[in-house]
Amino acid sequence: MGFSERVATEALALCGRSCCICHKFCGTKIELHHIKQKACGGDDTLDNCIPVCFDCHADMGRADPKHPKGKRYSEAELKRHRDSWYEKVKKSSASTTEKRIYKEDIELFDTICNLFTSKVKYWLIECDIGGSHPYNVFDPFVNYLYKCNDPFFEFIDPELEKLRGNLSSCIEKFLSYKATNTFVRMIGGEKQCVTREWMVNHENWVPHSMNYEEYSVQYAEEAQTLNDLATNVWNTYCVFVRQGRRWLSM
Repeated sequence: MGFSERVATEALALCGRSCCICHKFCGTKIELHHIKQKACGGDDTLDNCIPVCFDCHADMGRADPKHPKGKRYSEAELKRHRDSWYEKVKKSSASTTEKRIYKEDIELFDTICNLFTSKVKYWLIECDIGGSHPYNVFDPFVNYLYKCNDPFFEFIDPELEKLRGNLSSCIEKFLSYKATNTFVRMIGGEKQCVTREWMVNHENWVPHSMNYEEYSVQYAEEAQTLNDLATNVWNTYCVFVRQGRRWLSM
């Protein structure tokens, strides 16, 4: 047995159906995690429940405690994340009639918008990055994700924080896929990231275990996925801008 309907309803209402870790809005794509696992004596109470998105939930089960890579979430940390997010959602609900716009939120909104320079936009939506692209063109995204570790680098307003969480998730997925499926090459004296599809077409590189046709089709799909993820980052950014501007002008 898992959490009761009463506990699930209360937890989902308290978090606004948003992940308590990354703060993105999840809708139905949300799960209830036992902070203390049942195998370790955890119960099905509201106090032992934290609503999280699929990605954050997967992270909680990835690390091997006997051979840790990275730092696992502790029970105390999970409760702090949850309680902090519950409190932010609660304050927002209580102040809907007297909405306050914070100077810090305006500054953070501008900071995030400034990541999307004309060069970044050009490579996100106007170019085929399934071929090659400049090695450091997406460094602003890398720096942005690094800053997300700073507790001050989040919106005070939970509605804006949900938008940021959605955008952060898309950027993280894009960079992760790019890191796994592109390789560094010197092209025309400049360092470039290239896909395996580019390597097939320009370096005639094909694994011994595959024929050319199989390889070409497989890695054309990888290149398309990379382009799709880049487009998704841009589309999510557009939603962030449109809804964020409306929210900040209310």
